[in-house]
Amino acid sequence: NLNLAKTDKDVSKIIYEANIPNLKVSVGTEMAMLLQPDIHWLANTRSIWAYLLEKNNKINIANEALRLYLKGSEDSKMNYKIWSEIHGLMKQPLLDIAKQGKGYISAGMIINLHEFIWADAIANALYDNFSG
Repeated sequence: NLNLAKTDKDVSKIIYEANIPNLKVSVGTEMAMLLQPDIHWLANTRSIWAYLLEKNNKINIANEALRLYLKGSEDSKMNYKIWSEIHGLMKQPLLDIAKQGKGYISAGMIINLHEFIWADAIANALYDNFSG
């Protein structure tokens, strides 16, 4: 039960022990984030690309990983086989992305942010505008 997951390792364990077809890292982490948005974050193509961008501070590294991933290369830093491992490394970089994004919120706007949902929204915008 993803409602009981308290860590990224719990999320991975629950997902893989459930052994539900098509419910792996991407869908499982999204479900966990939606159930507990202050604890869990999403690992999908867009968020992992943004994580690589934040971690390396170089768009070419994130884009090369994406290019190789889309070709199905096992050499990609986004290789699906390592998404569980990547998911465990994403927390602080995603929090950093969310923190940077707070500077762009309109003055006077009152908002109670769920950091990981905010980071995901920013990751989507970054991916849409700069990936490739």
